[in-house]
Amino acid sequence: MQKKLIALAIAGLASTGALAQTNVTIWGVADVGYFNLQSDQTAAGVKDAKFSGIGTAGLSGNRLGFRASEDLGSGWSAGMFWEFGSVNTDGGGSAVAAGAAGVSGLAAVRHSYINLDNKDWGSFRAGRIYTAGTNEAGKYDPEGASAFGPVSRITTNLGLSIDGAGGGNARVNNSIAWLSPNWKGFTAQVQYAFGENGDQTAGSTGSDDARMWGLGLDYSNGPWGVGFAYNDWSDYGGTSNAAASVEKEMTEWFIGGSYDFGMAKVFASYQDFDMDNMTTAAAQGATGAGVTGTPGARSEGDIWSVGVVVPVFKAGAVSLSYASLDRSTRTGIGAAKMGADADGWSLTYKHNLSKRTTAYVGYGKIDNDNKLNPLSNIGIAAGAGPVALPSAGQDASGFGFGMRHTF
Repeated sequence: MQKKLIALAIAGLASTGALAQTNVTIWGVADVGYFNLQSDQTAAGVKDAKFSGIGTAGLSGNRLGFRASEDLGSGWSAGMFWEFGSVNTDGGGSAVAAGAAGVSGLAAVRHSYINLDNKDWGSFRAGRIYTAGTNEAGKYDPEGASAFGPVSRITTNLGLSIDGAGGGNARVNNSIAWLSPNWKGFTAQVQYAFGENGDQTAGSTGSDDARMWGLGLDYSNGPWGVGFAYNDWSDYGGTSNAAASVEKEMTEWFIGGSYDFGMAKVFASYQDFDMDNMTTAAAQGATGAGVTGTPGARSEGDIWSVGVVVPVFKAGAVSLSYASLDRSTRTGIGAAKMGADADGWSLTYKHNLSKRTTAYVGYGKIDNDNKLNPLSNIGIAAGAGPVALPSAGQDASGFGFGMRHTF
């Protein structure tokens, strides 16, 4: 149950007029299920990687959040948003994401910022903020960016920052952003991220690596929805090795749409990415990990997806989704281009037991199509269990059922 508390009750020892006017909301997500996962292996004497047991995050990542807002008058309000992820609901232990220190069961600052809002001018935010493309990609994914959905699995494991599943690179530190109000169905987001780390190595390319700016536009009216996003990264991941420091550039753009026929809602999306002086964004670290690039290395490609959601039994819905990755890479100057394609599909059923509780069952599969330079780090596991990566050109699949409760 969502609880709205007056700050006077939260801070009983503090008696200031400002605190007495602040509203605080505590909220969260708990998602636990059974998962059966497999990644195919081809090495001699090595069995396929398998997991069968209780896991988390089938539909949504577990989290605990706090939101505060104070009315400043004249249409203005100020507040904050803190969201902590990796709430371990099936056991103890630590789970740590990039840029965050972990504690047992609760870790990873997710989407957290301070905000100044106006009903006519929108929201101004500063902190660790989702890229505009993250919100757009999640909205136009028929699986809602769940662990079963192929498009979210592909984008997350590529390390892209336009990622509806909210992978590590989809939230950017040191960001400022403006989010527009809703203008008759039209909304916008403009974002800029300052460099995360100071680079003091002699010969390095700069002192504020991992700079980024992004733009998102969305229009939703009646059954129609269409969205666009663009992200541009400079020195992605930072440079810290003077002998091999090179600028790692990445640009991404996305367009998606949906139409609700009543008996079914259809979705489609397309996104494009170009990476200079690197072959993959995964593990580069949008928070500035100091990973050096490779001169002349390049990765470019596109991802398209289609899907449909069909309401059934008044409180349920069946989702079917397909996604395809077309990618080429080269490892350095003069190296030949190599294909690195993949595709996947998913089928899920979700049933709303109440406004806050959803039961689900689903299956997803990723096929790594090219053995020369495969996307071998794609899997369905997304927090569900310790499954190794598939071998080059091999497949990963997963089945699961569970329940998600929001409060």
